Amino acid sequence: MSARKRNEQAATLAPLPAWKQVLVRKTWKEEEKDDFLDVLYWFRQVLALIIGIILGVIPLYGALGIAVYAALSSAVVFVYVSAFQRVNDEEFGGITELIKEGFLTAFAVFLVAWIVVYTGLHAVVPDNAL
Repeated sequence: MSARKRNEQAATLAPLPAWKQVLVRKTWKEEEKDDFLDVLYWFRQVLALIIGIILGVIPLYGALGIAVYAALSSAVVFVYVSAFQRVNDEEFGGITELIKEGFLTAFAVFLVAWIVVYTGLHAVVPDNAL
């Protein structure tokens, strides 16, 4: 077998990285629990970035923005886990454990994206600041 064929075969047998597995619907086995949690973690990070950019473009600020993020993020993760991936949440400690997975780090990503985009688009610079 040539080296090229071996490399192609190894590439097809190698597992996908976590960020590519987000859009792949599959049955997660018990021994793949950590892999699924990694996929869920990175899904939430990207989701937080997208929500932060959207809420920064929309001039939404204050506690309402934080509440919208928390509700939207939790709802999307719930639908992703239960409807798209069809995971038995009891194997992972319940749906609340899955919803909490990576929430605080994603919240930090959301805050940075939201603040940077909002400030860049909607900040008022006083005339005497220049």
